[in-house]
Amino acid sequence: MTTRDKKEFIQRFMSPNGRVDYRDLLDLAKEHNEQRFVQLVRYHSLVGVRVLHGNLKDDPTDVESTKLFKHVVTIKPTAEKDKFDLTKVVFPLIPGLNNPENDLIFAGQDDDNNIVISDYSVSHDHISIRIDGDGRFFVNDLGSKNGTLIEGKKIESNKDIEITEDETIQIGRYLFAFVSPGVLYARLRGLDVQQGIVDLINHLGKADYKMLKEIAKFRKEDMFIKLVHHPALVGKALFKGSMVEPEVAIDSDDSDETRLFKNESRDKQISVALDYLSRNIFPIVHKLDKETDKDCLKIGRSETNDICMLDSSISRLHGQIRIAGTGHYFYSDFSSRNGSWINGKKVGDIEVVLCEGDKLKIGRFLFNFVFPSTLYKMLNKKQ
Repeated sequence: MTTRDKKEFIQRFMSPNGRVDYRDLLDLAKEHNEQRFVQLVRYHSLVGVRVLHGNLKDDPTDVESTKLFKHVVTIKPTAEKDKFDLTKVVFPLIPGLNNPENDLIFAGQDDDNNIVISDYSVSHDHISIRIDGDGRFFVNDLGSKNGTLIEGKKIESNKDIEITEDETIQIGRYLFAFVSPGVLYARLRGLDVQQGIVDLINHLGKADYKMLKEIAKFRKEDMFIKLVHHPALVGKALFKGSMVEPEVAIDSDDSDETRLFKNESRDKQISVALDYLSRNIFPIVHKLDKETDKDCLKIGRSETNDICMLDSSISRLHGQIRIAGTGHYFYSDFSSRNGSWINGKKVGDIEVVLCEGDKLKIGRFLFNFVFPSTLYKMLNKKQ
């Protein structure tokens, strides 16, 4: 990793022990929409779940301060838990803070760690966390006295073990969840849900409108945000104009050509908002393109696309949305017959940034690019 020229935004709210101020995070989530929040926070975090109940005792073979911890399962609340709310402890995983030349993040009891956990159940140098070139995270237990557990299973020392979204990691008697900035935003806004938006998407890339409507009606906004998690294209309007039959040779049986769409007015494009179009919701979920090794979704009329829009004004392969890191989205057009526009400006093969509230015209259709909190309000506004 190259040396950073300036301090990361989230570091403004961090104390020397690597912990971010919870009240500042809450204010950040209230002041910004989800897209802006994840752009500012940028990094995954370890977020406290609870302090495990158990016994601490000295190890007669070890003169250091770390004590042996034995977890005791209990259904009764402990005085320790009442005294300290671990859910408000957030450690952003910012690589290269001590050494800009590597991506290692260290956690332990000693003050020279990136994440300092001052507790007798935690070893002086307990774990390291490594981020590889593909953005995956690996935990390495550094021979700690009480070990490290991922999803309740003790990991082997001095060996990289991958940790993924929403998995738990136990360090000493402290249990943390590994979360992305988007999930952190949802947690700051409220409760959690288990079902993911992927379960509600059909083979055309379209979300189940009735199910989303029901969830938005009976769930709180923060739960809905956690469920959807990703931005989406939501149908808004149909442009006025006429469709021109494609020029097909007499001896050709090809009746599946893209039709040319001509606007009703030469001077400007005129659209009519139609309620039924709002039922067309296409979540922008992450999908790695095997050919380009980029995180992008292809859009077009062909069902081989990630998002399929079955209309003859839309080319078989029309355009794509690329996800360029947390909260950053770009759209480009694949020289489609009827083109693409963002906020009234035509888009070519050069990528254009997509932001919350942008209006994207594809063929003769207009879509809103919205994040979950906005989608929630749109669904609840409809009768």
